[in-house]
Amino acid sequence: DAVEIGRQLGARWIIAGSFQRAGSRLRITPRLVETATGEVVATAKVDGEWENVFNLQDRVVADLMQALELQVDSSDMERIAAPETQKLEAYELYARGRKRFHELGKNSLEEARQCFEKAVGLDSQYQMAYSGLGATYAMRYVHRTDPDDLARAVSYLERAIELDSELGEPYPWLCYAYMRQGKVEQAIQAGRRGVQAQPDLVQAHYFLGAAYIVGAETNPHQFQDAAEAFLRASEVDPRWEPLWLCLGEIALNFGDYSAAEYFLRRLQEIGSAAERLRKFVGSDMMLGSVWLRHGDRAKSLESYRLSLDRLTACDHMYREAFLALTACGLGDLHLREGKPDAALAEYRRALRTVKEFPRMLGQERVLTRTTSGMAAGYAASGDMTRARELFREAATRLESVQAKPQTWIWEASTSRLYHSQAVALARLLDADGALDQLERAVTGGWRDAAWLQTDPEFIALREKPRFRELLERLRALPAVRFASARGQLGSGGEATQRL
Repeated sequence: DAVEIGRQLGARWIIAGSFQRAGSRLRITPRLVETATGEVVATAKVDGEWENVFNLQDRVVADLMQALELQVDSSDMERIAAPETQKLEAYELYARGRKRFHELGKNSLEEARQCFEKAVGLDSQYQMAYSGLGATYAMRYVHRTDPDDLARAVSYLERAIELDSELGEPYPWLCYAYMRQGKVEQAIQAGRRGVQAQPDLVQAHYFLGAAYIVGAETNPHQFQDAAEAFLRASEVDPRWEPLWLCLGEIALNFGDYSAAEYFLRRLQEIGSAAERLRKFVGSDMMLGSVWLRHGDRAKSLESYRLSLDRLTACDHMYREAFLALTACGLGDLHLREGKPDAALAEYRRALRTVKEFPRMLGQERVLTRTTSGMAAGYAASGDMTRARELFREAATRLESVQAKPQTWIWEASTSRLYHSQAVALARLLDADGALDQLERAVTGGWRDAAWLQTDPEFIALREKPRFRELLERLRALPAVRFASARGQLGSGGEATQRL
């Protein structure tokens, strides 16, 4: 149903209609429908030749704009009228590639790449196809971690910009590619250029926010910049799913559980629509962490198990990384339930996943969290020798991770990994070492004072002066403000009180 599609897209109007073809002749009969009411507010009839289909498209646009009495200046009209390509077959390949690209599956990305490559093969000046090809290589990096994918992404995106420097669409993907190459400042500059070139493009704000999150690994003040970028993205297109996962990550990092739940529920609501082409994963995994820190272990267990079930059944590019991180979350839960054997079983599940898929994004971070959890599990079961071996392995990995902020992934920030190591050291009865790691976590941007105070793993530390000082220091640090979400986060929650 056209009206329902328009509502899902958040569009004010949608164009429906039909066409008839007789030989080389073509008749297009579009209808402009107002999404809110379902009322047909304008109609048109355009006749012409099949080989002039792009000119006919421009005539449809012009007729409908005239019917709506929309005024556009001549320079903008020239840009609207300029065809992306004059080759119909190239356009069809591009459109098919975009459809497959937005599914974000490993197989669908490969099919998208093939479509875009054929499109630029047919039209070497097709800037949007070059942009789509660059974006596909950038996203392909997520499950392959092949540096060549990023190099190709940058090359194709820069080619798109060379063909049309005013085109906003390539900049966000260039921002992402630079970010994963470790060129964080360059990424932020490209992200800002994207916002400037096309402020109504959700990806422009989203990837700028992603660059800020990676920058926050070394400069925690950028968490606020990241939150603001994601909230601006939500105003442009609230249906862009990954922005809600990023907002949930930031809110969870700052101990703002009501905000984290709200953001993650938004992601679930969008993804639950049966008609949605694009379904982003991770909300169940992160809600498991929210409930664990909130003290509701039954809900935490339910969310983590649901995450495993849904991830196992999908082909998403983040599937393997999120499966391993979900298993780590279950391990953390069982550890706090006093079930070290069950905890170790989940950490081993995570380890098997990482070994089976060594090219997953954030592999070293996931391994660091996994081996830290295993160290805590072995210590809890009384095997201190094995626990110390695993802790040393995790500590060595974390040194490497620290030097690579571009490998950031949800639930495995550097500061979160320091917290995991603090848990292991507390289980190893090394109070000073645990406090050292907690201080590093706070310095690196970990801000969850509520979890630090209530986490049963740190009961033995609570009376130590260093612990109390750290807790006071943490409480005094500024919280992230989610100002754009005012009034949406419910009543009585911690997030609303801060707004």
